[in-house]
Amino acid sequence: MNKKKILSLLLVIAMVCSMLFGLVACGPEKTTERPYATFYFENDYGVTSDKIYIDEFNENATIYDVLTKADYKYGFHAKIEQSSYGPFLVSIDGKGILPNKLQYVCVCSDEKPQEISPYTKYFKVNGIDFYSTADGIGQVALKQNVNYLFKLADDTDWALNPKNNLKLEKNFALNSSEPWNSPLTLPAIIGDNLFVIRGNELLKLDKAGNILGSAKLNGSTFYGMTAPIVADNKVICAVNNHIQAFDAELNAVWDYTNDGGGYVKSNIIYDKASNNIYVGYHIDYTVNAKFVCLDATSGEAKWTKDIYGGYTYGGAVVVDDYVVVKGADTNNKQSLISYNKEDGTVVDTLEINGILESQIIYDDESNSLFFTISHKNEKHQRTASYLEKVWFNNKTPGHFGEKLEFKTKHEKAVATPAIYGNRLYIASGNEGYEEVRGAMQVVDVTSMKEIYSVDTGSQTESAPLVRVTDNKGKK
Repeated sequence: MNKKKILSLLLVIAMVCSMLFGLVACGPEKTTERPYATFYFENDYGVTSDKIYIDEFNENATIYDVLTKADYKYGFHAKIEQSSYGPFLVSIDGKGILPNKLQYVCVCSDEKPQEISPYTKYFKVNGIDFYSTADGIGQVALKQNVNYLFKLADDTDWALNPKNNLKLEKNFALNSSEPWNSPLTLPAIIGDNLFVIRGNELLKLDKAGNILGSAKLNGSTFYGMTAPIVADNKVICAVNNHIQAFDAELNAVWDYTNDGGGYVKSNIIYDKASNNIYVGYHIDYTVNAKFVCLDATSGEAKWTKDIYGGYTYGGAVVVDDYVVVKGADTNNKQSLISYNKEDGTVVDTLEINGILESQIIYDDESNSLFFTISHKNEKHQRTASYLEKVWFNNKTPGHFGEKLEFKTKHEKAVATPAIYGNRLYIASGNEGYEEVRGAMQVVDVTSMKEIYSVDTGSQTESAPLVRVTDNKGKK
């Protein structure tokens, strides 16, 4: 082939290559989608979603930053309230997530937390696994390719795998503007009316949940722990350092003020036989606080006792002529004290090898007290828990007898045991949050040995409820 033909061939090849590369260069320009996160909103009508574009915010943006700009960027209005714990989300108008019973919107993401705690909530929405965030909206970071879920929190949300198999005859909700640390208490009942404490007010409800009236209180309960009770046909409330009594029409009857200060963290105990009310206060574990006996009719103090370390969750129990309470905190050990219920005279004491955790209950059949205790290390972490049995009022009136104990499966047993027949039911769980564990154990009352146990998969801090049925599930 001569040189001219070779040059011509090379020229043709060059032209073809040039055309091909030109076509590629002139083809449709490749686009990259803007980085975004997805917000899902669950309400009674279903689930909606919005793309939140990351580049509209700075690199340190949080969920709070997005929600405060949502009105003019995305067209929905987030209502946020400030508290001493930081901002918390109340509602997202325009997405159907409106205030309800707890007035709190649960914020979740599909980023699985490194540690699953008993307070981590799990939800599956639109085929996506969501986990509730441990931080507030001011700390939850806005991240690319992360899905966030906003849903109204209600009673069925507060479980790791929520299930609701209960059929309710009546179901109603109360709106509350109180912060999360002042929730509704359990109700007291007089006739057809319910009485609950919400923040610093006592509400009277009918069976349908309609508010019939309210009365102002001189404070609020400690995290809703102490429910009102009915004593001497009055509603008795413990708020801050006050014990207040109201009649069924919400008229104030009396108001006892504990001059030692503190607040109530356990149940109010009423003894109908003596018409006495027993209440313990707590200030700090290093100072004295009072245990008081009040006359239910007048509200006057019949006697008081100072207890070092105060009076926390242990409760009191009245047995015949005696009231049994926990004693002082010393070196991670406590004691039980038996008082004459009328004048407060000390009848007997018993050292217990640990810290009292649950309410104290009494069983007439076995003449025994039952409660849980824990052992703690120098960092005040629980290392073991025990279900205790103490004979009481058996051989000598008002005196303690022998002890038996049963070590629970896990190191945290703070739930009050339940008893039916010759069986005790006790729940326990692990102390830390690295791995969530739990168990329900059934224990023989006489021998204090395990009959059987069931793993629950998570901690339980409420008392078991025993429901007796036949083999067909009927009561």
